Amino acid sequence: MIASVLALALGVAWAWAQTAAGNASLSSVGKMLPKGFVSRQVTVPTFDLKGRKTSQLQADTLVRIDEARLKVGNAVIEVFAEDRKQDLRLQMPSAYYHLQDKILRSDERCKVSRMDMQTEGDSLVFDTETSIGSMVGKVRTLIFQTAKDVTDSPDRALNK
Repeated sequence: MIASVLALALGVAWAWAQTAAGNASLSSVGKMLPKGFVSRQVTVPTFDLKGRKTSQLQADTLVRIDEARLKVGNAVIEVFAEDRKQDLRLQMPSAYYHLQDKILRSDERCKVSRMDMQTEGDSLVFDTETSIGSMVGKVRTLIFQTAKDVTDSPDRALNK
């Protein structure tokens, strides 16, 4: 169950990187930056076809390393769901984004959080094309009790 929660959280958290109907994505923004250029206090929002903001990347720095890579410093990615309880937040101290492969890698501890769960791992690899990612190292997932009362939980109701 924890693996499926993590896969779901990572898949949704990185859906922002997919380009849809003219949305800016990290790939399209990164390709506009000249090599060695440092952008500070970067915000990259994405919108759906109805104009609703679906996600937002905020980073202290975004640097075009070479033709193939971007370095993202102190990034926060927020994914906004129709149900606000499903909103996700991903925090990364630093990461490299490979423009051609559309793969994001971080060798530092990252955190994915939602109202009802939080997952942290020592490193992160995510393929934005397939929406498949993984955390390795010391991975810790916390699933929070969201019911008002323990008697409201589904497991408790089954035992009545």
